Amino acid sequence: MAKDDDLKAEYLLLQNMYESYDQRSLTIKSWVIGGSIAGLSIGASIKEPTRAAWIVVATLSFFVWYLEGRWKMFQHALRARIRVIEAHFRNEPEILPEYRDPLPFQIYHWWFVAESQDRPIYPYEQAKSRRSFAWRLCRSMLQDPVWVPYVPIIAICLFFLISR
Repeated sequence: MAKDDDLKAEYLLLQNMYESYDQRSLTIKSWVIGGSIAGLSIGASIKEPTRAAWIVVATLSFFVWYLEGRWKMFQHALRARIRVIEAHFRNEPEILPEYRDPLPFQIYHWWFVAESQDRPIYPYEQAKSRRSFAWRLCRSMLQDPVWVPYVPIIAICLFFLISR
């Protein structure tokens, strides 16, 4: 029973950590939006803005977008452990054998395994080939909550860059 109590405590910690990533992501977005609006406003108000202003704002937006994609990958690496603990409490018979009796307090170990190896947890996931880092990064960057506002900011910068 103590093991289950420890797994419950770990689960609650993981859930809080998982949700805190979204809060930080919103903070990052607010900084980017504020900075981009300032940069776009300055660029649009200057009589003869240099092309460099649009390139700088677009480039910074792209790099923060990339960083948020990585941030999402860090967050998603927690999901594997959350899924294993949930399967444990459901007495899930379909989970792969190596996950059936999880030891508590293994957050970093399983985060690292999920981040670096993208291992399956259920048999139906074994049919999928392991996804590369680049594929997982692109998938993270293209999630709706991630790409907004970066793509519109970059598009606006490209519009001004081309039209001037």
